[in-house]
Amino acid sequence: MRLARRVANGLEVSVNGQVGVQDRQSDPTVWQFHAGAAAKLDLSVLVLTAEGMFGRAAGKTGVLAGEAVPCTAASCLVYRGAYLQAGWRALRWLTPYARVDWRSGTMTFAREWLYESVRVRATAGVRVEPLRRVALKAEYTFNRELVGPDFPDDVFTTSVVVSY
Repeated sequence: MRLARRVANGLEVSVNGQVGVQDRQSDPTVWQFHAGAAAKLDLSVLVLTAEGMFGRAAGKTGVLAGEAVPCTAASCLVYRGAYLQAGWRALRWLTPYARVDWRSGTMTFAREWLYESVRVRATAGVRVEPLRRVALKAEYTFNRELVGPDFPDDVFTTSVVVSY
């Protein structure tokens, strides 16, 4: 669910959240939640967007070799993140933008594995809108791991967005 309100000319603030069972979760009693808040300031030529979010799946304890082990019957997850994006409408149909974001997450499954990721990313992109309901996007994202070894995982991506 997302609730948004325009609080001033060009400024919108919103909160969002969801609660429920994870996709493909075998036990319907294990729920997770996500919550966040965002703000968007549209000054016609300059558009600024910021968002922060966090979430948690408590997982479920199961039994391994006769011993109760957390995160066995369902994995555990904790995450946080935030981003700031600035876009400049150079022309009605052309918007270059830059975004910086930070992500932190830990996922655990029994004693089998633990995945931890703390990273910062910087993205440079461009949005082209040749038609009213069609947008073409191209981005290059620089990824840097803040925990553990850094490895080459920068990404170039393109997309077509159709709205109706």
